[in-house]
Amino acid sequence: MKETYYFRHDTNATQDPKMISLLMECGLMGIGAFWVLVEIMHQQKDGAISKEEFKKYLNFYGKQGVWSDAVISLCERLLFTTKLFIEKGGKITSERVIENLKTRNALSNRGKSNIQKRWFGNTKRIPKCIPNRYQNDTIKKRKEKNIYPPISPNGFDDFWNMYPNKVGKVKAHQSWVKINPDEELRNKIMVALANHRKSVQWIKDGGEFIPHPTTWLNQRRWEDQLRSIQPEVDPNIENKMKIKKKQMRDMAEAEYQKRVKKDLPTVSTELSTGSEIIKNALDSIIKNK
Repeated sequence: MKETYYFRHDTNATQDPKMISLLMECGLMGIGAFWVLVEIMHQQKDGAISKEEFKKYLNFYGKQGVWSDAVISLCERLLFTTKLFIEKGGKITSERVIENLKTRNALSNRGKSNIQKRWFGNTKRIPKCIPNRYQNDTIKKRKEKNIYPPISPNGFDDFWNMYPNKVGKVKAHQSWVKINPDEELRNKIMVALANHRKSVQWIKDGGEFIPHPTTWLNQRRWEDQLRSIQPEVDPNIENKMKIKKKQMRDMAEAEYQKRVKKDLPTVSTELSTGSEIIKNALDSIIKNK
């Protein structure tokens, strides 16, 4: 798998006279084409691409916008006249790209030298047994799997199942193992936990103030003296309920009156129409007699 590297990008690159010239003549598309070509050059071992590749890349990315062949040629000429790109050894590259690659190679060699000194002293021989990056990842994963001890059947599962705030099981188990309670202490902890579950402090606000199980164990909270606190009862609760019911009745009555007034014209029209029908029927009966 090929490694992925980064290269430094100056925050004031847009203020460089070369970049300003490119921006004035070719717009932001010219700036974008420059950085795309720089990325491509950084991917090469020697930091350079052939002339044919340079022209193909510039033409391809230029045609993604609205560039004509004339604009592409102008951009190509500016990239060389401003010396943003140079020709070296029959290939196209950039002085900045070359410097970045030298720095990267120097850092890489320094890292290899440090590994050699750390593993094998100052010998110049680097054996093949040095684990590579993928082996290190495998070793790291294997170690991570063995960090936490298995959950032991010493009563912790019962504690965890009863505890309402199930957060940080591994840490809680480590605290449990550290306490290492015998049967008597386990029974004491479970009884205290049952009482805490029914306490006002744990019930109010949906259990917001229930501590983490690790905190509860580390602070030996099963030894706390719980106070019997009854929730405060408002002495005026009945009056408040009556006022609330009256307000709801008034709102319902107002809504009903509003609907009656809204439908009243329709009812009146229907009544007047019914009266006319009855009158006409009576007139017809009288005439027939």
